[in-house]
Amino acid sequence: MSWQPGHRQTHRMDLFQYPGFGPFGRYCQEILHQLPPQQVLVFYNEITHWRYSQHGYIQMYPRADRDGSQPPPSNHFIYERRPDQALTQVYDRLTFYAWPRFYHWVFNQLLRYGVGDITHSSGSHDHFNQWMWQRLLWAPQSSVEDVVNEYCRTWFGPKAADKIAAAIFLMEEYLEEQPGKPITEKKEIGTFYNLVKEAGSQMPEWRCQSSWLWREFMQKASIDLYVKHRVQQQVDLQNQIESRIRQGFEEGDVSAAVAQCLAWFKPFEETPEMKLLHEEAARYGAESNHLFGVRSEGIDNLEHDFIGLGWLQRQLERAQAATGDKQRELLWRIIHYEDAGEGGFYDNCGTFNPAPNLVAGYPYDHGQPYVPGMLDEANRPSQRSMSYTQDEAQGVTLHYRNLDPAAEYQACFTFVRPWFQERYAAWMNQHSQSILADGKLLAGNVELPERMSDFFTFDIPGECVADGKLELRLQKAGDVANGSRVEREIWRNSGGWGTLVSEAWLMRKDRLPWKQK
Repeated sequence: MSWQPGHRQTHRMDLFQYPGFGPFGRYCQEILHQLPPQQVLVFYNEITHWRYSQHGYIQMYPRADRDGSQPPPSNHFIYERRPDQALTQVYDRLTFYAWPRFYHWVFNQLLRYGVGDITHSSGSHDHFNQWMWQRLLWAPQSSVEDVVNEYCRTWFGPKAADKIAAAIFLMEEYLEEQPGKPITEKKEIGTFYNLVKEAGSQMPEWRCQSSWLWREFMQKASIDLYVKHRVQQQVDLQNQIESRIRQGFEEGDVSAAVAQCLAWFKPFEETPEMKLLHEEAARYGAESNHLFGVRSEGIDNLEHDFIGLGWLQRQLERAQAATGDKQRELLWRIIHYEDAGEGGFYDNCGTFNPAPNLVAGYPYDHGQPYVPGMLDEANRPSQRSMSYTQDEAQGVTLHYRNLDPAAEYQACFTFVRPWFQERYAAWMNQHSQSILADGKLLAGNVELPERMSDFFTFDIPGECVADGKLELRLQKAGDVANGSRVEREIWRNSGGWGTLVSEAWLMRKDRLPWKQK
């Protein structure tokens, strides 16, 4: 019903244009138009997974059709719905959640064209979603507020209903990634915790003692607040390191700064509040397991590198072993990561990221996705997302203008390739790519590191910028996607990539910001 990964590769682009309901409903409308009048649509909506599912957080943009077409930007909100990048590392695809506003919208987009729905669910973790969908099938004109209030009165009692209703709406809000608002700034998580706890005190004693559902909400509240505190600990360490490295530059003794920073890398200890939250989640998990055979998987999955401290530690270790400008470059990237220097350019390739010079390539965010081993958590968040192409003749391409023809330039990239499960790996022979500058080979068959990103720097020939412009293009390896049509389709549909890049810097060599003058 919408343009999603794995679907067919020839779409009716006119069905993605406004005015009219869309993009979900336009396909349904067209199907009814083409069917005999006695035929009706019965839906089979999947409401059980919070990510990588029919209507869930997708974490990747659509592949282009074979002719290169993509849905217009007005439809891209479907693919820009990403999970909070910390919480997605803690929870499985089948986890306790509720989406009142989004699923109410989806229902009203689709069901106007059908006569019913056979919803797909894989457990009780989507308890609210199941309830709302069934109530809407019987009373489709109901407002989302009415459905939520009825649910809360039924399962938690009239006195606690308002608290739980407010909590459900808050949970939907903070589960989604909000650009510019990391989890450490999401006050909704603390409010959610307080609302759920207050609701428990307002439930009748007999109801509270037997409510596995309230305990599921409490586990969610405790774990999410714990994760927020853990991420704050990691951010504090990162800020402390960056501040010390700046001081090292100012005082002219970066080696001492590096040694001190490396000594700060120790296992994080739980604060008293975090310890109580963890114990609380475990206690409610044991109780809900006794009452109903369910408990949150997040209780035992809280230790993660949420912000890429592993990359930071590796950078410091490399700096400790380096000298001169190389050492300064390694440390400069810690405190001014995106800085390309005067007259330079930086592109962060991937979903939701600014890449002003990118002219070919599709955003693909591996994040910390559905198979945790695909990428190493030690990568910086900007290294975990990338632009890619598959079997297209043109690989990922960046085009620069207004360059100084008399200047010397260098290009730097971050490359990383995902690890694939065994069932997909048999189709994946891609490990390398070539880099071209204005059609001239800059580097051939550059092997991409698996799971953990790294930097690759190349000098740009002077003749390539003589006209003030430059095209940097990646080219897939010659033995990639060369099989039969069936083999290529399996490869494409299994996540095959031809070219892949996370970030790109184009810098003037006479204005490298870390160079001593």
